[in-house]
Amino acid sequence: MVRVGFPGGPRLEWYDRNPIAKSQAYNGSGVAPHSMTVRATYTVPTGKKALIAFAEGVIVRVTAATAVGWVEVLVQGANNEAFRLNHINNTVNSYEQGRTYVGYVLLAGQDINLQTQDLSTGGTLSYNVFITSMEFSA
Repeated sequence: MVRVGFPGGPRLEWYDRNPIAKSQAYNGSGVAPHSMTVRATYTVPTGKKALIAFAEGVIVRVTAATAVGWVEVLVQGANNEAFRLNHINNTVNSYEQGRTYVGYVLLAGQDINLQTQDLSTGGTLSYNVFITSMEFSA
């Protein structure tokens, strides 16, 4: 006799297991130079998983720096890089913009972090960082 199917019955696809759309964002205007700083975080709850679906970032130079330095936006999932955007331009109103579909799955207890950094001396920047994810039953 041959049995067909899964032990214990078929399992629903992830998108049918109590899905909840989640998003995290950081919008900062006129931000002074700073070391890597976590701007928003989300921790996957017990009994859940999360799929980071999409990430987008924009960096705009608002005022010129005395000495321009490395500027970046970083999205990390479970301490792994999911998205990075860099900018090294001292011209006022210069900008970098990036977006990507991620497709990165996180387990219960793991974090998603939105971070920014500006290693310039003086000057200010504006940041817009946004991610969407789908939380579902594990």
